[in-house]
Amino acid sequence: MRLKNYTEVDTSIAMDHLILAATNLGLGTCWIGKFNLKAAREILDIPKNVLPLIFTPLGYPNDKPRPKTRKKINEIVRYEKWQ
Repeated sequence: MRLKNYTEVDTSIAMDHLILAATNLGLGTCWIGKFNLKAAREILDIPKNVLPLIFTPLGYPNDKPRPKTRKKINEIVRYEKWQ
């Protein structure tokens, strides 16, 4: 039996948690999944045996985020049936 490799899933979960924690601290981030692999290797000195999957810049934004509006819970959650 062949086992599934969860590297990409685990990496995505870790990045998601990092972004949520950073946001909670007032830091700005941006999920970057499409990038120039050759340039990333050169700029960050990433060895050939390491495959980067995602990046995020991390820092304090210059601008103020606009207030968040949230839907009411009954607008997004369904119990048992769709009504």
